[in-house]
Amino acid sequence: MDRRVFVWSVPDEDGKIEERINYMLKNGWAGQGWSSINFNELSDVEEFRKVHEEAYKETARDRAITTFKYLKQIREGDIIVLKSGATPYAVGIVKSPLVYREDLVELDIANGVYVDWIIHNNGKPLTDFPKFSKARTLGIEQTNEFKNFYIKKVEEVLNAQKFREEDRS
Repeated sequence: MDRRVFVWSVPDEDGKIEERINYMLKNGWAGQGWSSINFNELSDVEEFRKVHEEAYKETARDRAITTFKYLKQIREGDIIVLKSGATPYAVGIVKSPLVYREDLVELDIANGVYVDWIIHNNGKPLTDFPKFSKARTLGIEQTNEFKNFYIKKVEEVLNAQKFREEDRS
């Protein structure tokens, strides 16, 4: 399977980062902001710009547009690296298409996907994993060094799980 690696920055404009990370890890979820807008109801960037301007009374900035584009193209089997600032917190495999969850509007992570978090440290940083640029918010990791590192880590965990399952049989 050709896996893509998405860098997924946890929204932290309001100081709820720990609450968001813990929720996502406990509930197999990776969500993004702009929760006043259901991304599933929109088909393209121009439509997103119009709805964003109505909802937030401002022009959609690059970050919002980039988030919309990436969430619309993410697919099952992709890898997500959950991070805050430059620090990775978890690595998981996408298990669903894009979903909008009204119950997560207040936490501002309503647009997202279900994830099997296979590598995490119970809400603590992954200290032995490479750090990212702080400016990077969300997107497909194009740097081969990072992409290959995370793909290799995921494959190691999946192979170990498969080995344990076969061992129990």
